[in-house]
Order: sequence, then C-alpha cells, then structure tokens
Amino acid sequence: MPYAAPCPCSHPGCPVLTNGGRCKEHQHAKHAAIDARRGSPSERGYDRTWQQLRKLKLSTDPWCEIKTHCANLSLTQQLATEVDHIQIVRDFPELRLVWSNLRSACKRCHSARTMRDLKELQRQPAGAVKNSNVINGLPPGPENIHDREIGIGGGPHEH
Repeated sequence: MPYAAPCPCSHPGCPVLTNGGRCKEHQHAKHAAIDARRGSPSERGYDRTWQQLRKLKLSTDPWCEIKTHCANLSLTQQLATEVDHIQIVRDFPELRLVWSNLRSACKRCHSARTMRDLKELQRQPAGAVKNSNVINGLPPGPENIHDREIGIGGGPHEH
C-alpha cells in the first residue's frame, strides 16, 4: 500500500517533515503546555487518599463494570485497570471519594467514556452546569450509606 508524501510539521515555521501533524519535538511541547494548564494529578484531586481508594475499588470489583466496549471480548480483556467517576470530579468534586460514584473499568471502556464526557462538555454552553444530585437513583443524604465517603487511614471520620 503506498504511503502519503511527508509534509512539514504543522507548527508554524517548523521545516521538519512528518507523516502528518506535528513533529515529535512540537508534540511534546504541546502536551507539556496542556499538562501545565491542567495541574498535577494531586492538584486535580488524585492524591494519596484517591490512590488508596482506587486500589480498594479494583480489588473489590476486578472486572469492568461499564462493558460498553469489552462485553464481547475475552475475560482477560475485561479486567479493570482504571476507576471511573460516574459523576465527573470536575462537576461534582464532593463525590470524588464516594464509593457509589465509582466503578471499575477496563482501559477501552474508560477511554471511551472519557471521550464521550469531553465531547459533551464541548457542546455545553459556557457556564452551564449539570443539574444532577442523584447517583444510580439513590438520593444524597446521611441516611444513604452509599452516599458516604470511604474513610481510609483510620481517621476520626471513618464510616
């Protein structure tokens, strides 16, 4: 099968020939700039407490719970390696450590879910906020055990 002719890097003024898009140097620079704007994982809420909860969730529920892209694949490809927030942390930071807001996911299903969320976010008008305080039909509140944060580390607020 024939290949397309190389073309210059899409970064203005860069003469490096590529197979399309940016050269490696400018790809790295672009990703570094994006990462700088995003902040570190701990700044975005993925701290030590999250890492411990994530590990607990994956050991409790080791198989993908989303199953949009892995249902017909072998069991080894349905093994969960990531944890998904049902209500995204950006919109609902208070649900970051709530067990009922988490589900184990394989890489394929979690990537598809994240891409869908990003596309949905791009379609929303500026300043729009999702109006949903319900997770899986369970109302928030102290009487709902599924709405509690999981206490890790033996602190006084452990449930």
